[in-house]
Amino acid sequence: MPSGSKRVKRRIILDSKESRVKLATTVPYKCTLPRVFDVVNGALEMMADAVDGEDIELMVADVSDAFWLVPLAHSERRFFCARLRGRLLSYNRIAQGSRTAPLAWSVIASCATRAIQGTFVASGSARVRHTQRVRLNCYVDDPIVIVRGTPSQRKNDLILCLLIWLVLGFPMSFPKAHSGKSLAWIGVQLTIGPGCISAEITAERLAELLCATERFLQLNVLPLRDVRSFVGQCQHVANTITVWRPFLADIWAALGAEPSGAPANCMWQRQISTALHWLRAFLRRQRGSLKRVWTLSAYLGSASQVLITADASPFGTGAWLSINGCIVSWFSLPIFKIDAEVLRITESLGSCECQQTVECLALLQALRLWKTSWAAVRVQLIVRSDNVTALFMAAYLKGRGHGVRTVARELALDLGDGSFAPDLVVHLPGVDNDIADALSRRFQPNKAFTLPAALSGVPEAVVPETSILWWETFQCAN
Repeated sequence: MPSGSKRVKRRIILDSKESRVKLATTVPYKCTLPRVFDVVNGALEMMADAVDGEDIELMVADVSDAFWLVPLAHSERRFFCARLRGRLLSYNRIAQGSRTAPLAWSVIASCATRAIQGTFVASGSARVRHTQRVRLNCYVDDPIVIVRGTPSQRKNDLILCLLIWLVLGFPMSFPKAHSGKSLAWIGVQLTIGPGCISAEITAERLAELLCATERFLQLNVLPLRDVRSFVGQCQHVANTITVWRPFLADIWAALGAEPSGAPANCMWQRQISTALHWLRAFLRRQRGSLKRVWTLSAYLGSASQVLITADASPFGTGAWLSINGCIVSWFSLPIFKIDAEVLRITESLGSCECQQTVECLALLQALRLWKTSWAAVRVQLIVRSDNVTALFMAAYLKGRGHGVRTVARELALDLGDGSFAPDLVVHLPGVDNDIADALSRRFQPNKAFTLPAALSGVPEAVVPETSILWWETFQCAN
């Protein structure tokens, strides 16, 4: 309804929890939503296909009142009822607030998106990769279109996309629609530049998340509604900074856990304390907006190759760095006292009981020491180890045990500073990891150390002894 020069929009939300219909509803499958990386990869691939005179452009145009477009089967209407001012209302359309509404809408939207995308696919052999002028992604009711071509071709293709949406019966919100080189989509500002595409999250949004995180950490009991709103906002950041996902997954899991004895519609803060402390540590490191840039050269594989190979023994850690096939640095370290205390392996030092933890520590030390080689510019980063636990930790930022989880949280902070996670996480058989293995045993008692021949003439990296300041997430949690 009008309010001065602005229009106030009211949404009708059906609380299906109150009627317990939501608890009796079964969701047979999940819908996979597109991420920022899908748009980034699509734009980079279209850049690679562009010829002289062609350029890339983006367009967003929301679907108006998306859920109301899906009719309810007559037999289902008895489950979509509400009481308002003494009257019973029966819904004829999918209601927001019902458990299966997003799934029903996603089926319709995905079919429509595929139909529109198919309009722009060139004919040819199915075995040949087609160059495309148009690519679509749809996040719930927020489609984004990537077009390639001359200015007139791009204009015609964008108009055709909108016309097909309308012909299929989807009303578009034209006041929200816009196109160009830079636009906002699902909370992220996407910008296409010469040979690159960037995604940016504003400093204001990050400051809001930090303020909410600080507030949660000061409370013992958290309202479930506030936590759901918070993790939903964080999800927008996770679409760009993928290292947030394991920590947000912990919060989602806590929201869906069995009752913990907390007050009604609340949860204990300790249930998500680890994730909150990590998020606070990450947000405190940011200065201004959070921006990531992906280059076409890196996408095409023409970037430098950075290879890190690490290993550990019960007595120390070792690793070496290779850039474009040339070994440029190495280190060999004992297990410092502060590391053992933080990782809780003091009593097991020198035995195989601490092996999994120190293997993960070796990867963290290597990636952090040589961070300037892979985080500042886009490279092809390959991480190798002969330990499956360490590789799983590096790939998924998860693990079992206090020590492995502590290392995973620290590594997530470092990977969050780069545009990409490691391109390849490679398992190296122990017999082939002889260089790093020899470095890790430099401080083994009663054993002489001989520098591997492959490292002759290669400078040793200077690594100061670790202090408590090195463990950023540990400081935040204590």
